[in-house]
Amino acid sequence: MNITVKQIDPFSEQVYNFRKEIITVDENFSDTTCLKQNVDRAPNMPEEVWKFSTCKWRKIGFSQLHGVFVNEELAGISGSRLFENGRLLRLGMHYYVLKRFRKDCRSWLWKPTGMIETALDNFVDIDYSFVTIYPHNSRLKRWCEALTRGKRYGQIGNGNSHLNLLRSYSMKDKPIYFHGVPQYVLYRQEKHTDMSYDEMISIIQDKE
Repeated sequence: MNITVKQIDPFSEQVYNFRKEIITVDENFSDTTCLKQNVDRAPNMPEEVWKFSTCKWRKIGFSQLHGVFVNEELAGISGSRLFENGRLLRLGMHYYVLKRFRKDCRSWLWKPTGMIETALDNFVDIDYSFVTIYPHNSRLKRWCEALTRGKRYGQIGNGNSHLNLLRSYSMKDKPIYFHGVPQYVLYRQEKHTDMSYDEMISIIQDKE
């Protein structure tokens, strides 16, 4: 099995088909109108369907999108975006691995030469990198609890090669409001900087 990571176009046909599989196969959501045109979120629309709908996708504004490929087939994605004139880099945006690949392709967000390391190599002179986690299900809630305690073993994957990078990030025990929902922030200082953690958070959190 050949697994590789490379940068991809967020609006390519390949990524469109990836999003379509999430909605129609992984989420078993029959109404594909959200893929064809902008629609408001309906009460019965699952979180993942909304995240990968055309309306939401067009508004994200990735600086880069990376894909993990299994035998040249797109299996997972992760986006990144620069903030504050390039001083802050958000990673792991819309991270998702298709269900049919999860047995063989897990934790590639954090693995050596995985999607986060590849993205970090493409951006220089940043003060902080960070990943936000919206714990909208019980698995993510448990993982956030583990991360705030400094125990990262709640991240399930194949082997432990992802743990070294994960351990280099920290998480406070309180979420911030980010894009209208409470999200926990995994963060790492990338260079010596006069910007404190609190200043970094004040930049990215929702303004009252």
